[in-house]
Amino acid sequence: LNASYIAGKTYTSSSNLKKIFGSQVSEYIFGNSVTSIGDYAFSGCSGLTSVTIPNSVTSIRGNAFYQCLNLNTINYKGSLEEWLNKTWSPFADNYHLQFNGVLQEIVIIPNNITSIGNYTFSGCSSLTSVTFPEGIRNIGTNAFVGCNKLDSITIPSTVSSMGISVFAQCNLKKVTIKSQSILSGHSRTSNIFTTIGCPVDTIVLGDGITSIGNYAFQECHSLVSVTLPKSIKTLGEQVFDEFPKLWEFLIDRSRDLFFGEFYRSVIG
Repeated sequence: LNASYIAGKTYTSSSNLKKIFGSQVSEYIFGNSVTSIGDYAFSGCSGLTSVTIPNSVTSIRGNAFYQCLNLNTINYKGSLEEWLNKTWSPFADNYHLQFNGVLQEIVIIPNNITSIGNYTFSGCSSLTSVTFPEGIRNIGTNAFVGCNKLDSITIPSTVSSMGISVFAQCNLKKVTIKSQSILSGHSRTSNIFTTIGCPVDTIVLGDGITSIGNYAFQECHSLVSVTLPKSIKTLGEQVFDEFPKLWEFLIDRSRDLFFGEFYRSVIG
């Protein structure tokens, strides 16, 4: 069998490898000749619980393991850095990620990584903590979608761009933002919370943040607490508009922040 061809083909949800091998197979181990796993390749394989992927795989296409409802473990035979340099699609949900058999719960992104691609950890439910280094510049769309054990993240000062719904379907309680760049250029329909993609209780802005652009946090209905640093100087329009649960607003009183400007930011 040409394993690389079979695994890498583009399939559909109704015509895929389930028809060849059956839906009862519980484990697939891919050899080093496999370089990609195609669209819908194993979709609907309800008996599948474990997949082992070699570092020769450079991409997993969309829905490769769609509706593999019992898939619990994806074991990647490579390093975190190798995983970060691959091209991923939303291929599975609610799985535990392993590197060489070691469960990935606390991930510290290496200092030499400047970008995290779209869907890099999509669906990885084993992840409980992610640390980004100063030096990271871009975090892609849906990079951590479905990482439902993540409860707090810090966005470094060097981040200049983020995709949309980066942390969708997570359970974030606290977000610390140190990046000035991502606090501007927003609109009523596209702001920090469409970027983050999930409800957040607490926002803390890091020291060095000097301004918040228009609409940055508008309509974050879950927000209860905001902390602004002493470095803050200006607030845009309707930054904190429509916050029904907001009860705590912490700001250094030494700032020359006029009440009128603050009122305009909150009420519009």
